[in-house]
Amino acid sequence: MVANYVVILSYIKQNYPLSTVIVNSLFPPPKRREYLLPNTLDFNERLERLTAEYGYIFLDNYSALSDEEGLIKREYGAAHLNRAGYEVWYGLLGDVM
Repeated sequence: MVANYVVILSYIKQNYPLSTVIVNSLFPPPKRREYLLPNTLDFNERLERLTAEYGYIFLDNYSALSDEEGLIKREYGAAHLNRAGYEVWYGLLGDVM
């Protein structure tokens, strides 16, 4: 997946150099998919570094939505965000815009 981001970010940088680009982290997985946690953390770390290389904005949704175990807080949804989860995400976007 990181290779796909390289292609996309390179294309934007080359063809739309004045664009503001915000790259979202993966959301934390729900309890029933906690086996995804190591891959989620690794991917988010790699994506954050890649985003910085291109000079774009990395939006760390993961940290804002995760509980102490690294899984999505129940009040924000499960496999998909609920209204409260979207409000958190919207607030993060507002902070960087």
